[in-house]
Amino acid sequence: MRALRQSVDATSRAVALSASASAMHRPRGAKLASAFASAGHRRLPSSPATQRANAIEMRILVLEHEADAPAGLFAEWGAARAHRLEVLSAPTLSSWPSARDADAIVSLGSELSVHASRQRWIASELELLARAHRAGVPVLGICFGAQALAAALGGSVRRAPFLEIGWIEHAEEQATAPGAAALLGPGPWLYWHEDVFTTPPGALELARSPAGPLAFVHGRSVGVQFHPEADVAIARGWLDAARNRLGALELDPNQLEQRIETGAAGARERAFALFDRIAARWSAPAGARPPGSAG
Repeated sequence: MRALRQSVDATSRAVALSASASAMHRPRGAKLASAFASAGHRRLPSSPATQRANAIEMRILVLEHEADAPAGLFAEWGAARAHRLEVLSAPTLSSWPSARDADAIVSLGSELSVHASRQRWIASELELLARAHRAGVPVLGICFGAQALAAALGGSVRRAPFLEIGWIEHAEEQATAPGAAALLGPGPWLYWHEDVFTTPPGALELARSPAGPLAFVHGRSVGVQFHPEADVAIARGWLDAARNRLGALELDPNQLEQRIETGAAGARERAFALFDRIAARWSAPAGARPPGSAG
């Protein structure tokens, strides 16, 4: 691993732990507790528009890239809304599904880099995302998945000026388009990434951090650089795997852990509400503007 170089912007240090690093979107080797719902969880309410959208059962293909970056709260949401999720391990696929095999596709996070890693499956995944979007099958990209979606739609991915670990505390303060905060929700949202994307041609940037764009929409497809799917177990696993590395950068893992705990309050409700709004966008007729739409 290349030596790590700290590069912290004083204005963003309170919300981001920043350092140049190897091409990682989250740390390696985390051992995670189950991210799926416990028996006592109740079904969460949603708005009338999202209730109508979620009344339609969808088959959703989920592209997982590492075991320690699972679907987490998205899987819980899918089960609660009676959608059919098929989780595929993208790096092990010998043949890729047809884009038309699903009603929607979700691409999750990865420690690899869209622009720097040379694994063949990355190019295959970009082709699938591009074909899906062209065919009218909406895509949700999360972190690495957002970068993959941006690249598939004609944007670019590059190394960020610093590794960004922190929270979008108030989406309305980082929104860059009218209606963006209504789609993204208030936060806080965890982000943990080193690469950044450019907003693809024809897409609308929704939010931006000091490192670069955080979210965009293109038709019914959505890319978010943050992690709405990450529950406490997932986030703590990433932190535990990175403790030594963060300590070497004179960053305080304990402070970050405390923030993970405080951010856990309401995380499931926020994630469900966001996924409901995105599903409403997926289900909207061509040319319609779903509730909470930014473009």
